[in-house]
Amino acid sequence: MNGLPQQRSAQDFTPMDAEDRELAARVRLYLGTTRPALASLGVDAACGCVYLRGQVGTFHLRQLAIAAARRVAGVRDVVDELTVSADRSAPSPLPASS
Repeated sequence: MNGLPQQRSAQDFTPMDAEDRELAARVRLYLGTTRPALASLGVDAACGCVYLRGQVGTFHLRQLAIAAARRVAGVRDVVDELTVSADRSAPSPLPASS
């Protein structure tokens, strides 16, 4: 031990592909059983970090997807790359009064 930080190789940062695929599959399954509307979302994982991609209909569904993904065992972090589509049934905002 010389007091210098230990050198790391690229292998130290390479995710375990089989574990990542299994984690992504568990998150996908949980999302689909929690809310069928979330079953079509893209889910990727790397080293316990889950990436959610795709489009949801409401902000509420976006929050549900993130919360549900966090509940799956093995998930360390969730990266939200979801977009919310314009909800045409929602009332339009009131115009600003002058």
